[in-house]
Amino acid sequence: MEQSSGGATRGSIDRIALCFDFDRTLSEGTFEALLKRLGVEDNQRWRKDQLMPLVEDGWDEILAKGWLVARMADDQGIAVTKPLLQEVGRSLDPYPGVLEALPQLREQAAEASGGAEVELHVVSSGFVDIICATSVADHLDGVWGSSMHFGESDRFLAVKRTLIHSEKARYLLALAKGLDIAGANEPQDVHRDKPAAEWHVPLDQMIYVGDGASDLDAFNLLHDNGGIAIAVNASQHGEPWQAGAHMFDAARVENLAPPDFREGAEMHRSLMLAVEIVGKKVALRRLGRGE
Repeated sequence: MEQSSGGATRGSIDRIALCFDFDRTLSEGTFEALLKRLGVEDNQRWRKDQLMPLVEDGWDEILAKGWLVARMADDQGIAVTKPLLQEVGRSLDPYPGVLEALPQLREQAAEASGGAEVELHVVSSGFVDIICATSVADHLDGVWGSSMHFGESDRFLAVKRTLIHSEKARYLLALAKGLDIAGANEPQDVHRDKPAAEWHVPLDQMIYVGDGASDLDAFNLLHDNGGIAIAVNASQHGEPWQAGAHMFDAARVENLAPPDFREGAEMHRSLMLAVEIVGKKVALRRLGRGE
């Protein structure tokens, strides 16, 4: 068997990361499910009549959602507690095939790469208190998102942490560099220099899956650094993908497919090809360092 000549000019890291948005990417919206649990059937009307006036008055949207939920619950005499949020999470059905696809993707990436470590993360503006109670959470290595503060009897009092849409790229970069992203005001210093050999996972060994305009910064980060971005078209009734066409460059994502993760569906095929591409890249880099 021929021996490698060695002398690769770059190091390699045997790790692959698949990162997903959650709402309308892996499942229907978590916040909409909470509203329904609180008796709101017409989410669009609630958004127009209740949420948007606060946003137009300068509120951060996630903080406004939390304040409105707390007020609505008090008005109705409903205690929004951790158990209630967990009940909402358990009630959410992931999109078809998600629960089967996630372990398949992990296995395919490991096989294609020759045994690299494979991580699955969610980076979402949704509330982690609900996401972590869903059936999807069992397949994840990390969930990053907005979170709630609870008082006595585990009763929701306020939003304590927000992850706005534009911060998704910052979280992906922090994950890539292996920075702490669990504390208050984290992740910090994501743009500080860190030797490539010390990164947790290179951005070009990362795949990100999101559902539209709220993921554009994340799509751009992966596109500009050699990673793979795939978009989910969860629009209803066959309407065009609402990602803000005037600000969207189609080249920023490798594919746009419906939220059907079942074997043989376009999304499943897209993701399997993506992990194979990244896996082979990792295997090639390992070969380049003489292994």
